[in-house]
Amino acid sequence: MTPEHSEQRSGERFLFLAAAVVVVVAGLKLGAPVLLPFALATFLAMMSAPVMFYCQRHLPAWAALTVTLVITATVFGVLIGLATQSAADLQPQLPRYRAGVENLWANTVRWMESHGFVPERYLSPDLLDPDRIFDLVGGAVRQVASFFSSAFIVFLILAFMLAEATVIPYKVAAVMGRGRGTRRYSKIVLEVQAYLGIKTVVSLGTGLTIGLFAWAMGLDFPVMLGIIGYVLNYVPTIGSILAAVPALVLSLLLVGTPAHAGVVALGYIVINTVFGSILEPNLMGRRLGLSTLVVMLSLLFWGWVWGPVGALLSVPLTMIVKIMLENTEDLRWVAMLLDKQPPQAYAASRAEAGARVRAAAAAAAAPEGVPEGGDGSGPGTVDPPSEGSLETGEASASTAPEVA
Repeated sequence: MTPEHSEQRSGERFLFLAAAVVVVVAGLKLGAPVLLPFALATFLAMMSAPVMFYCQRHLPAWAALTVTLVITATVFGVLIGLATQSAADLQPQLPRYRAGVENLWANTVRWMESHGFVPERYLSPDLLDPDRIFDLVGGAVRQVASFFSSAFIVFLILAFMLAEATVIPYKVAAVMGRGRGTRRYSKIVLEVQAYLGIKTVVSLGTGLTIGLFAWAMGLDFPVMLGIIGYVLNYVPTIGSILAAVPALVLSLLLVGTPAHAGVVALGYIVINTVFGSILEPNLMGRRLGLSTLVVMLSLLFWGWVWGPVGALLSVPLTMIVKIMLENTEDLRWVAMLLDKQPPQAYAASRAEAGARVRAAAAAAAAPEGVPEGGDGSGPGTVDPPSEGSLETGEASASTAPEVA
């Protein structure tokens, strides 16, 4: 093949890939009413699957599924109930907060003008109009609330996903064959479950600590501030900054002293440093991270595609895509670009993560507690059937597949 022909083929391939990306993005945006509940149900299924597989060691399959759904519904029902109650309590206070924001902004403008700086020359008045700010925040809250009002659809999809979880490895083995494809599937599922599980536990700890700190500082609505801290902790770096804004505004409105606001800001910095910069990296390992630029771009992209809920899911979605790219040899270079580490550190952390995944697979492969009926212990831990057993309809769940 001549160099000119090779360059032509490369150009055609680039145009084809660009067109495919445009089609996929358009499909994601148009299919948001269906794809968004499906994406949230997928996250919940991945986090709930280990609970169901543990219950299957002691209960029949239908009972384990029921217990898992009840636990999941209870946890998220409590969170949604607390958020709804806090929003209802906030509604009567909005006029008072609106007046406080207007007075605070007027005092800030007078102070800046007394020091020779005129904000109107550099900032549009509409940008800092309290009415526009409250309308924007209220619209985002209403969109999130309307999405969660369709929680029944999410849990219906979740129930069917969990019911299918024990047979998915057999389907993957039948489609891809017993070998490298099955091992890659197992590795992806284990890494995604590890990421979502650790991120959820750390986020819960962050939200609980923020709520207690807000209560100790005398701020209104500490429960809501804790929930905001929990949800936004899924967005690294940027989420921590956004979560601190409501607390700082409340501090300035309720107390009105820079010292109190400074203590609140310092408390948020300490909490997010301990959980986000010390505890979480030690639990996850260095490889499960994204560049700050990628975090910002994913926040903008998924927020544009799926709205406020898409912005909340932006980093988990991008992280799952990165894990899938890491386990696809032809596209591993894209995962390296998304990572926050240089190539040398990325290669070292990838080897470390491989050892962790192998250890997890070996622990899951232990014969203890394999449920009666041979359903295995879940995606990534069920040994897919051999080709002969697929032909005869016999499937045995024994050990976890080898993870590279």
